[in-house]
Amino acid sequence: AICRGTDTNVVQLMYVSQYSEIDGSVLVMFEEDDKKTLSAGGSIPHIPETLTVDASGGAVYTSIQAAIDAAESGDTIIVHNGTYHENVRVNKQLTLIGIGMPVVDGGWNDSTIEVTADHCTIEGFRVIHGSSYGIHLRSSASSTLRNNEMSDNTYNLYVSAWSLTDYIHDIDTSNTVNGKPVYYLVGKSGMVIDSSTNPGYVGIVNSSNIVVRDLAMENDYQGILFAYTSSSRIENVNVSDNYYGIYMYQSSSNTLTNSRMTDNSYGMYMSESSSNVISANNASCNGWYGIYMYSSSYNSLTNNIAADNYCCGIYVYGYEDVHYNNYIYTSNTVNGKPVYYYYGLNNQIIQNLETTHLTVAGS
Repeated sequence: AICRGTDTNVVQLMYVSQYSEIDGSVLVMFEEDDKKTLSAGGSIPHIPETLTVDASGGAVYTSIQAAIDAAESGDTIIVHNGTYHENVRVNKQLTLIGIGMPVVDGGWNDSTIEVTADHCTIEGFRVIHGSSYGIHLRSSASSTLRNNEMSDNTYNLYVSAWSLTDYIHDIDTSNTVNGKPVYYLVGKSGMVIDSSTNPGYVGIVNSSNIVVRDLAMENDYQGILFAYTSSSRIENVNVSDNYYGIYMYQSSSNTLTNSRMTDNSYGMYMSESSSNVISANNASCNGWYGIYMYSSSYNSLTNNIAADNYCCGIYVYGYEDVHYNNYIYTSNTVNGKPVYYYYGLNNQIIQNLETTHLTVAGS
């Protein structure tokens, strides 16, 4: 027998016999009344177990978090139908499976379900009332989401990551946001996501030649996510009531055009991205910035309108000179007046400009 959960793994030997190699006779025998114990000289592999949760008391655990806390990596937790008023934190490799679509109610207190471990599976839950997020995949990798319904959260789904690995997840269209399917594409090419697909969330990761068009996206942390994506297009979309209307990270040679980004915290946020074309968009009435560009170079902005944003219409920031090397033309306007953006200008006099935005960088 193995005693599990102790600081030192212990093997208890109940019957031990030693035989002669010459004639096979018994040399030493310990029987049950004379038990011996041996310390294992290393860790004993965990055999995955299944834990059950039932809010009505018909299982060992009545809360999901209690089962998670008791579980070890590799275990499966079965959650029976019911309503669970809790904020679930998955901090080890686990599989959570809901039976009969149990409801996880975050009570408007932080995120309803947050995953911080790699290789987790969340399947078959209705996720509501997260004051931050419904489901938050927080710097985790290779998670699987299946048949989850996210609605009535401040932001329903958020994938936070600072590396490609942490953006790689298996999230299919069986998951829904506000009753609409989640489209989370990883490593895809040559696809179109438009009004016929009716998505509730759009995330494009490590992909190319993707077209996202003719959509209205709202109530997510990122209305449309482009991460490590290239040569793709966002056209004629309306993103509102998100934290980031359009979020572009480590992406290049993409086009955003003829879109409306209003009533978000950030209309568009671009980070560490280059050679993108941003043209003929309206980024107005956002809580902080209309268009925010961080550590991004060689991007072209033309004919964009940024008006009535709380902090700034168009904002460029970086920690190296090259991050200011962007092509931002006077056809862009902030509060109805042309933007003047100069990079690498030398021995010039700038005067008599009627503008609300003037930048001189790299000069």
